Amino acid sequence: MADKSWLAKGDWTMEPYIIDALDETFEEQVLDESQNRLVIVDFWASWCGPCRVLKPILEQLAEEFQGAFLLAKVNTEENVIIARQLGVQGIPDVKFFRDGQVVDGFVGVQQESVIRDMISRYTESPAMREWKALQILAETDVERAIAKLENAEGPLPTEWTLMLVRLLMRQNRDDEAFEFLTQIRPQDDKWEDAQRLLEVVRLKTTAKSEDVHPLNQYVKQAVAALNRNDIPEALEALLEILYRDRFFQDELARKAYIALLDQMQANEDRRKYQRRLSMAIHA
Repeated sequence: MADKSWLAKGDWTMEPYIIDALDETFEEQVLDESQNRLVIVDFWASWCGPCRVLKPILEQLAEEFQGAFLLAKVNTEENVIIARQLGVQGIPDVKFFRDGQVVDGFVGVQQESVIRDMISRYTESPAMREWKALQILAETDVERAIAKLENAEGPLPTEWTLMLVRLLMRQNRDDEAFEFLTQIRPQDDKWEDAQRLLEVVRLKTTAKSEDVHPLNQYVKQAVAALNRNDIPEALEALLEILYRDRFFQDELARKAYIALLDQMQANEDRRKYQRRLSMAIHA
């Protein structure tokens, strides 16, 4: 996975990652916290050789997942009550807690890959949590989201690049959006989505031209609607072009129309405008 260290921890992580749990605070530290996220409890002892083998594996995973789960370590030599209550006999004994209940676990040492797969059943991967955090940030602070994406170390996943492009377009930074789109290759994931966004950039570029063609007034209307995030109104303007000259500017209206359809959230609205596109093309 590409390095995403540029994402500030405060944006999406839950701390701490690792704690020492005690008999007297187990309910608060583990049971209550498991209402918020997965808690993995490692029952261990200083004399236990396998515990020493398992310890760095669990701690490395806790750091890697950056708060997606909490690792709670219980020293069974010092905390015998909770170990007895939970039926701990052989150690290391690892129990997974969610919503106050044991949902999974294992006894003894397991391979890292096996433990990672078990964790993934109950929590999101760091990459997914990063993606969701960016989506939230993009809705609340566009400029900050753009800055984080532009300053990333290493190549972005294509889906992240497309998010950056859409944010730049919202800020009317169309030349920059175009540059990022041209970096996406046919073999890359989301290539077709990138091509559709290129048509929207081309629409916005055409609106800025000094061409006095009569149909340009509808291009400007469509872009003005887009700048208000009014996709239906933009589609109405593009329909006016399609009814008059569907081949205008190398079918600019049809291609941009299809690209904007992908951005409509409601299926009913999307179907409505798909029908209207078909009617305009075959009129």
